[in-house]
Amino acid sequence: METTLLGIGKDVYDKVVHDLYKKHHCYLPDCYEHPEYLKEILQELYGNAHNVVVEKIKSN
Repeated sequence: METTLLGIGKDVYDKVVHDLYKKHHCYLPDCYEHPEYLKEILQELYGNAHNVVVEKIKSN
């Protein structure tokens, strides 16, 4: 998950980590137990295109 987000860009990774903590008071590893948190953040950032990022994470 971390590798995929960093592959997209450090700014994207930083924004996702920041938004996860701001909204859900959690960190990226917590998304293994609560993937809906990550999905929500990605939807806010990318809209319908978040599916591409989700599929990329699943394939890694």
